[in-house]
Amino acid sequence: MAVLALVGASDPTVLQVRSPVTVAELRGEIVGDLASFGRGLLLLVLGAGTLLVAVVVLADTLVRRTDIGRRRALGAPRWAVVTIVVGRTTTAAVLGALVGTGVTSFWLQVTGTHVSVEFTSAIAILAVLAATLGALAPAMSAAWQDSVTVLRTP
Repeated sequence: MAVLALVGASDPTVLQVRSPVTVAELRGEIVGDLASFGRGLLLLVLGAGTLLVAVVVLADTLVRRTDIGRRRALGAPRWAVVTIVVGRTTTAAVLGALVGTGVTSFWLQVTGTHVSVEFTSAIAILAVLAATLGALAPAMSAAWQDSVTVLRTP
């Protein structure tokens, strides 16, 4: 009777026992759904970030169009122009990833939340790679423009 009082069942005929297998299966389904959602969200954020970086770098190359044309007219190879544009973007991305990772890690320690170093490093590396990939197309577009036409355009 003490056990029934502890469980909270007054009638032993209505006492039910749930199998832990169903709870484990439910947990597995929930973890799988959350992992799938997390991957999808990460890909969406990285894709949107890559697109935004591409737009900003394109605007930057259009603003610096005469400078890039001057470099090409003075003999700079196309790979050098691509390297300059992508290098500027990658440098900013690395600095942003370091600052963002550092501030976030500090905040998570203050709040008592634990995130693994591997995960944090992977996110920072993915962000830098996304920015670098986003800068490639505008950099190549700027490098393959005719320098004479660019310098003649006001």
